[in-house]
Amino acid sequence: LSTHQTKTDNKTAEDGLVIHQRETGEMVTIPCLESSTAYQTLGAWIAADGNQKIQLEVLQEKVATWIKAIARSSLSSGDKHIAYITKLSLILDSN
Repeated sequence: LSTHQTKTDNKTAEDGLVIHQRETGEMVTIPCLESSTAYQTLGAWIAADGNQKIQLEVLQEKVATWIKAIARSSLSSGDKHIAYITKLSLILDSN
């Protein structure tokens, strides 16, 4: 993606950064976010101030979904335990 900044007179800092995409000729506005507002990039939610609140919420939702899927599965109790040990506990222990 080849872009360059093109600030226009009718745009303010609150509107965002306006760039020109050379390949398509399209003007694209990149919105300004508060430093505490997270955005998703490469599969992770990050905020400029370093907080991980949204990322943790997303991961908690994924874990809850996984737990429900395993609990409702037709796996035996032993297999459910193995699934937990081989997936979830390894992830939790690494943090």
